[in-house]
Amino acid sequence: MALILSVGVSPVGIQQIITSGSQFTGAASDSAQTQGQGMTKYATDVKGGLFYFEHNEPIVVHHILADFGVSVTYTFAVVNLDANDAVIAGETATLATGTAATFAWTQPLILGPKQAVRLITSGGAAAAKVCRVWASTARGVH
Repeated sequence: MALILSVGVSPVGIQQIITSGSQFTGAASDSAQTQGQGMTKYATDVKGGLFYFEHNEPIVVHHILADFGVSVTYTFAVVNLDANDAVIAGETATLATGTAATFAWTQPLILGPKQAVRLITSGGAAAAKVCRVWASTARGVH
């Protein structure tokens, strides 16, 4: 499903919310999309965690912000995608792992074409979870 807002020179975001009792699984969300606050917002879902901007040139991820509601175990990674946008097994680079109720990544991160940010959580099933990833094209960024 194509994103409502395409990545461009101005930053855009992707927001995913996971229902209480579920986890970020690293899967692509296929729930309905709306637009707001410069983001493509997916409707609350029972799965999610793949943040792919459908870009065909390098992009810069400016920040990743997550609120898990309660302490969870998390893994953020950069993954390579195949021609069908599926994660390629064995082509994952871990960015961060830990246990916390919130997470913030504020360092510039370059993603090439067919690369995405993936989030997997476990624990904290009693709370809803939200994650936002913001990016823009790498043109002009040094």
